[in-house]
Amino acid sequence: MVTDGIRTVLAVDDDRSMIAFLGMLINQMGHEFVGLHTGEECLAQIDQINPDLLMLDVNMPGMDGYETCRRVRSEHSNITVPVLFLTGNDARVGLSDAISAGGTEYLSKPIDAEALIQRVQYWFSLV
Repeated sequence: MVTDGIRTVLAVDDDRSMIAFLGMLINQMGHEFVGLHTGEECLAQIDQINPDLLMLDVNMPGMDGYETCRRVRSEHSNITVPVLFLTGNDARVGLSDAISAGGTEYLSKPIDAEALIQRVQYWFSLV
């Protein structure tokens, strides 16, 4: 939720080093960061976190990122934020799957820090 220009990014990735990397970048930008490790955690906490941007890893044990996004869109209709998928999957296939699941964008791993910062700044400029 936007407070004094500070926005909240929620990232869900089962890779703890990726969560740490994303948290470092988002915090350096001056925004709040919340990192979770499963789609189930995301669904349980998203209403309380009320993010301005959601980042989802595609390949996670249990509920994958696509299913997490579909369920956020259907079960939490008050959450209308952009969803960026982050994954090592083939980008040509992934973008179509991401959009079909209700996502907004798809970035391939390994994540280029500058590209991620630019995408976050872009989406926040629209809010």
